[in-house]
Amino acid sequence: SIIGYKEQETLHFTLHDNGIGISDMSLLDKGYGVKNVRERIKLFYGEKYDVVYESVIGEGTTVFLTFPRI
Repeated sequence: SIIGYKEQETLHFTLHDNGIGISDMSLLDKGYGVKNVRERIKLFYGEKYDVVYESVIGEGTTVFLTFPRI
């Protein structure tokens, strides 16, 4: 699922799946996919963004994205 909302000058997005979850969150920083997405977001928004991952084994993974509104 994807949920988004605007709060003053900030955009918030929550992406959630109901998959198997991620047992080792440090693996996210070692892969090209997540690293590439973070680098592209940082190039566009600078330091004014935030990406947070949460995962529960057997329940899924949630990604919280925060961007400045342009």
